[in-house]
Amino acid sequence: IRASASGRRRKPDGDRIRPGTVDNYRNTHRLLMIFSREKQCRWEVDTSLRFSALRFRQRKAYWEKLWRQFSDFLYARGYADNYVANMFKTLRTVLRYLHLQYGYTEYQFLPHRWVHAYQPDFQVISPEQFRTLLYDNALYHRLTPRLRKIRKFMIAGCLTALRASDLLNLRSRQ
Repeated sequence: IRASASGRRRKPDGDRIRPGTVDNYRNTHRLLMIFSREKQCRWEVDTSLRFSALRFRQRKAYWEKLWRQFSDFLYARGYADNYVANMFKTLRTVLRYLHLQYGYTEYQFLPHRWVHAYQPDFQVISPEQFRTLLYDNALYHRLTPRLRKIRKFMIAGCLTALRASDLLNLRSRQ
């Protein structure tokens, strides 16, 4: 995490790793630490450069067990499939980095098949619902400041046919 944040570790194309990615690494680490503290289990990376057949089976079983326990832990805390998939993607990234940098072979035990991210369906609102959202002052005054901001994004998204993530990425350039 420190190497990524300081710029020593870079993406394959040579660009710096973005702060949001480093935040994902920190959050994954934080959740792993909470998981290990609550479940009284250790997570570890074997630094062996080669495995015997027996050791290979043991490490594979270890990662399968860890994956099940960690994913159950995340689901029990209310996280969605996409977030859990992101956690395991981050773990795979770190283990692949350890493989490329130091030769550790643990990366092979986190396959892509474990948790699948899904694309949520688009929410469609009727013209009546849109008019209510746009013109109902009583509704507007009942909303919290956070919901008022979400309302603005919703109206802008409906008028421009852009997603919230696209609207957040808009920048004014001249």
